[in-house]
Amino acid sequence: MNSNDYRVLRIPAERSVDVSDVVRLGDKNRKTLGFLPHSGYAEAAERRHIVIATSTDGSLAGYCLYAPTRTYVRIVHLCVDNQHLGRDLARRMVECVDELNPQSSGLRLKCRRDWPSYEMWPKLGFRPRTDVAGRSAAGHLLTVWWRAAASEMDLFSVQAHQSDVPLVAIDSNVFSDLHSTRADREGRFSGAVALLAGDSQIQLALPSSVPAELNRTADDVVRRRLLDCTASYPVLPVDEQAVSEAHADLLAYVDIDVLTRDASLKNDSRLIVEAALGGADVYITRDVNTVRHLGGRALDVHGIAVLDPTELAAFLHRREFDSNYLPARLQETSYEVSSGDHSLWSSRAVDALLNNAASERRAAFSERIRSIAELSAADMKRSLLLDPRGEVVAAWATRRSNNGRIEVPLLRVSDSPLATTISRQLLYLLRNDLPDHSSTAIRITDPHPSATVVASMQTEGFSRTPNSDWAATSLTVCGDWATVRAAALAAHAPEVPSEALPNTMQVAELEKAWWPVKINDAELPTYVVSIRSNFAYDLLGHTTTLLTRPTTLGLSRENVYYRAARTKQEAPGRILWYSSRVDKAIVAYSRLVETGIGSPETLFRQFKRLGVWDLDTIRRSANAANEVAFLRFADTEIFKCPVGLDDVRRLSAGHVTLPSLQPVKISNKLFTLLYQKGRGIDQLR
Repeated sequence: MNSNDYRVLRIPAERSVDVSDVVRLGDKNRKTLGFLPHSGYAEAAERRHIVIATSTDGSLAGYCLYAPTRTYVRIVHLCVDNQHLGRDLARRMVECVDELNPQSSGLRLKCRRDWPSYEMWPKLGFRPRTDVAGRSAAGHLLTVWWRAAASEMDLFSVQAHQSDVPLVAIDSNVFSDLHSTRADREGRFSGAVALLAGDSQIQLALPSSVPAELNRTADDVVRRRLLDCTASYPVLPVDEQAVSEAHADLLAYVDIDVLTRDASLKNDSRLIVEAALGGADVYITRDVNTVRHLGGRALDVHGIAVLDPTELAAFLHRREFDSNYLPARLQETSYEVSSGDHSLWSSRAVDALLNNAASERRAAFSERIRSIAELSAADMKRSLLLDPRGEVVAAWATRRSNNGRIEVPLLRVSDSPLATTISRQLLYLLRNDLPDHSSTAIRITDPHPSATVVASMQTEGFSRTPNSDWAATSLTVCGDWATVRAAALAAHAPEVPSEALPNTMQVAELEKAWWPVKINDAELPTYVVSIRSNFAYDLLGHTTTLLTRPTTLGLSRENVYYRAARTKQEAPGRILWYSSRVDKAIVAYSRLVETGIGSPETLFRQFKRLGVWDLDTIRRSANAANEVAFLRFADTEIFKCPVGLDDVRRLSAGHVTLPSLQPVKISNKLFTLLYQKGRGIDQLR
């Protein structure tokens, strides 16, 4: 029997497969599954939170018992009977759980490091997040594994930042703040940096000497973790001679007595120079002496700001809104989303969200809060965002209608230097809460959102309706224009074009506005582009610390990929990414925003915050005329079902030869076949 001879499905309500079969299989493998009372099986079956795999004779071959939470799904047991191993049943059951929970941000589980299944999880798409002590008397170490939902994953998410955001270099202490798992350090010092990076308001990078500093960490486990994390960061390029000269110049302006008392300033000076000559706009350090004795000269000579982490948000706010800037030292390090109780919702903290600038009446605002509270939890979901001090910094409420639309009668964010950051995070949370494979919309009916929220809505693609509400549409449809247009009309999308097929530029704008929609009968140039697996891993790789991108963090959408200037691509268009060597599969899709050719030096200066390659690597791709091509792309989707080499060749037969080292232009028909295969869509929608 092969994998296709098995059925994988949610346990039937009528229990044609008796739950006792699941219990027997679980008991048989209890040594490697962990303890679960029989009542737990019965409860899961009653809630239909078990996926089963059955063989051709109807017997049980395996099961996956899970427990959905508000934000993710916890895998309790994943078990395949020994006689049915090697049939890919574990992967199919995990994917079935994922499909049954489209609103989840991902799947989470814990597994002992010494159990045989430990090596299986990466093959099923899980990544290790951290280690925790188990509850057994022996305290066996457990690894927490995470498999992000397809909607949560963004190819090249670490590097995908807007080209106009500041490039921020961090020292080894701040880097350790962001990536340490020590309870006495994690999140205490540099949380504001993480929050800004998570919302793509800054691009983080490392001065060239920082990895070597981290390599001197004494603890083997900590050192390994920190070095692994550096793979997600660009390391700023340096010219050693220029660094040495600028380093000496910067130190020359520090009193000898100061250098005698604090010898570490010599190393700090070098890091600042590496950051400045590498193109950074800001250097972040918690060393007070570095800020005090080196910051002024560094700003005057190199134009780089040397700041404490807590000053970064205020610095960015001052730079953007200088006339309205009020100095503030921000201590934010973490935030908590809470449903809140009556006392909190009726407190002065929520009253402070009143929009006085829009002449909102306090009585009307209080009535809105009360009317939302009167609806049951099934009809209305209320949420508060609390800062580390427990103070309310945002409040919102959502209600889902029968046609899938999300109504937001309340969306408030308090005024602060991080107001824009938080606003964009919340708007992304709302978009990400839309069901998969359906035509849905968000409508914000709050009559008095703040000016910051309004500006963020405009940035995130919301538009004003005739009723003065704000609306955004997200269509998870891949079909011809007639199908897409019908879906847009059904979702009440604003300004839907006429029945005639839009031109190429209009199609590109619609695919951006209604992302992730695909209009597959449009003449939009589409290419399959090969990328070496190690670059794909660098761009995808990240660890679960302060810089994790959970649902509440903004989505990074833009990046640049460099390649040899042999062929020319047209933009706007589409890209399917073929990860070569290790994966040997089409793993993702992106919108192609811009293409061009230039010298390595010019392109590196222009796109240094968006690309993976350093200047030397770009130079190695230049042709005899010293030219390199670039592809700027956005809105990347990771495929739930990567299209393997055999399927790529089978589906492209009769169309083009795939894969290829050079970008290959493909037809709309082939694009649709490959895209649907990658998304796990069985038919056009």
